[in-house]
Amino acid sequence: MGDANVEASRFTWVFGGDTISDGKGINSNVIPLGVNKSKRDLLLKVTDEGCSDSYTIQNIKVIPDLTVQVVDSLGCEPFKAEFIAKNSENVTYDWDYGDGVSERSDDHPFHTYKEDGFYHLKLKVTTDKGCTNSVAVDSIVYVAPIPTVGFSLDPSPCLEKTDHQVSYVGSGDQKDTYNWDLSVFDPQEIIQNPGTTQGPFTFNLLHQPKAPIGLQVVSKYGCKSEVGKIEVKRKPSFSFTATGNIGCVPLKTSFSAMAADPVDQINYNWNFGDGTSDSGKETSHLYSDPDKHFSITLSGLSELTGCSDTTSKDTLVYVAPIPTVGFSLDPSLCLEKTDHQVSYLGSGDQKDTYNWDLSAFDPAEIIQNPGTTQGPFTFNLINKPKAPIGLQVVSKYGCKSDIGKIEVKRKPSFSFTAAGNRGCNPLDASFSANPGDPVDQISYTWDFGDGTTGTGAGISHTYNEPDNHYNVSLGGLSLITGCSDNMTSDTLVFVFPKPKADFTMDHSIVYNDKPEVRFENLSSPDSNQFLWNFGDGSTSTDASPSYKFKGHGYRKVLMEAINNYQCSDTISKQVLVAFSRIFPPNAFSPNAPNATDREFKLSQDAIQEKGYHLVILSRWNDVVFETKNEIKGWDGKLKNGDYAPAGSYVWKLDFVDFLGRRHQQSGTVTLLY
Repeated sequence: MGDANVEASRFTWVFGGDTISDGKGINSNVIPLGVNKSKRDLLLKVTDEGCSDSYTIQNIKVIPDLTVQVVDSLGCEPFKAEFIAKNSENVTYDWDYGDGVSERSDDHPFHTYKEDGFYHLKLKVTTDKGCTNSVAVDSIVYVAPIPTVGFSLDPSPCLEKTDHQVSYVGSGDQKDTYNWDLSVFDPQEIIQNPGTTQGPFTFNLLHQPKAPIGLQVVSKYGCKSEVGKIEVKRKPSFSFTATGNIGCVPLKTSFSAMAADPVDQINYNWNFGDGTSDSGKETSHLYSDPDKHFSITLSGLSELTGCSDTTSKDTLVYVAPIPTVGFSLDPSLCLEKTDHQVSYLGSGDQKDTYNWDLSAFDPAEIIQNPGTTQGPFTFNLINKPKAPIGLQVVSKYGCKSDIGKIEVKRKPSFSFTAAGNRGCNPLDASFSANPGDPVDQISYTWDFGDGTTGTGAGISHTYNEPDNHYNVSLGGLSLITGCSDNMTSDTLVFVFPKPKADFTMDHSIVYNDKPEVRFENLSSPDSNQFLWNFGDGSTSTDASPSYKFKGHGYRKVLMEAINNYQCSDTISKQVLVAFSRIFPPNAFSPNAPNATDREFKLSQDAIQEKGYHLVILSRWNDVVFETKNEIKGWDGKLKNGDYAPAGSYVWKLDFVDFLGRRHQQSGTVTLLY
């Protein structure tokens, strides 16, 4: 609080009438804030030799004491909590209930928590002098949830008449109590009683079509759920019988339904399998579609539960038809000249009678006679290319079929040979057809295996695709039976592989000063011999040669690759030998014995006359010789006809090569005598 600035012998500090200190100064912590807090004046009394004076400090602010009591910190949702605050002052109370709700109230509020959970309480008090204090309650409020009730079994389906289980599904846990209501179930229907646990409850509706199940959950905090209920129900159980369900068309069949549970009340509906239906416990139906099996379906609907079920019997009804007649052998087939079998195919069975007509066959052609059975009838057309077969079936119900007939026939017989059928392409091969049956009349068609065909008994064909085996086929058509046959000789023709010739060059353009080209052989691996022609009469048998070209111009390089079959392939590529520079003589003499050495001439096959310009200069830079658009040499004479003195001369040349490219070149030449 500070010191009094008075020299005195005695100082007395009084707060609310109570002396709290004797001394020159005091600290605020000696003021008894928790006692008599309505008195807020601080008095300083000074006494010196019997004289006294005083000074008063008014309205000292004091922090109020504060405690909070939670009357009950646990309850079920929604939970109304009660709070009591204790304070010695007249203050205002600001409550924060921890659930997002705050309010200014008195020292004894009530608050309702709507949702379950833990909540922390806070309280702030303020005196009329503006002093505040806050407290966070140590104990928290817990609002326990009301347990939810659900069942693991969907009550809407209709159950089978077997054991089933239902368990509790909800927010409860193992510490809660589960009060099941199973009072409607017979003791024999309760397979496993859940007691007060979550289950499962195992049951079987043996004696009733439906039953309710009730459940209330009491949580460990005493919170009670609503009573949950489901009603379980089972499907109706029934069967049926049929009489007169197999016979000839038309067939009248009677049906009777039987309930397995006398308690249930069932309405029946029949599906006769032919698109018609009927209702009732007893019924009959007339079938008019022959040669069909019908599946019967009976549906039952329980009047007590609304549940339904269906039972079926597949192919219960069979309406016997007029027997059909068919044969296992396709009459359109052309048979080989060997033994063959034909059997009956149709609606008949082993109990029916089969009357075969085999009168067209010679005795030697009948290998096995079927008698009155379904067969097989085994035969061989030895003496004729075709013959008819007849059959009539009488069923076990006395129904006779129409007489069925087929005509059997055999294929023509032939073979073929080939000559010149192996070699390099193009390969010319010859083929000949050889008839195996002198009775039949056959026309021939060839398939050479390369997409081409031909006709006739003898024929030749050229193959052009290398490295291929060809299957040659010969087709023969009988002019008597219309039957045809085909025979193929696998890989009869073999056109030898042809190597693939290929190469690359390190240069496709070279110059007369560096005319060498290196060739790299890229031919197929089966190539083992090579022949090169460089276009100027030179050849090589190296696999990858190098060659220096002579002259100028375009050269066609040809390579031939040969394999082990002595089949070959060729490829050619072009090389350009271009002009780079002239290689001039460095001296000449008009008196030389060799005529070519008597003049200084700069010429090449690659140089064109048009655009040619040669100038020869003396040491004093005088022009001693010049020619334009004409290729000619200097004979050592000056323009006046006299010979130039011996010595060194400078020459300059402009020219155009055979490709039309312009060049410039210069140098010196020595004139000698």
